Amino acid sequence: MGVRTFLWVDHGGRRAMTRRAEAGANWAEVTAEVKSVVFDPGDGSAPVTCANGGTPYDSRLAPEQQEDDCWHVYSHPSSRGSFRLRATVTWSATWTGSGETGGVLPELTVTANAAVPVQEVQTVNGSGVPSHRAG
Repeated sequence: MGVRTFLWVDHGGRRAMTRRAEAGANWAEVTAEVKSVVFDPGDGSAPVTCANGGTPYDSRLAPEQQEDDCWHVYSHPSSRGSFRLRATVTWSATWTGSGETGGVLPELTVTANAAVPVQEVQTVNGSGVPSHRAG
């Protein structure tokens, strides 16, 4: 127990996006960007809010070099195979258009789920005393 589980949304899913549509002399352009990312770990603990959507774990870096701005520690193993982690991304958007029009669009929330298996592993340390760790 006590192993950090890194949480993040893909960088491509966090970038602001702009799309434009035209019909004759009329046009409209919408720009949407991530407002917030909230992860519900699925183990009954409080949700984790990640300001920038989290930084992906990089297996090429040593643990002390990791940027760990978004994580959760599972304190017990999942009893039925896996915890159901839920990521909720809230997008905000604005639009501009021909004729000096524009405004703010309603927020859009998108949710995705992932199975997170958490198992307990028992080992014997140098003193012969069992130690426990979830991960």
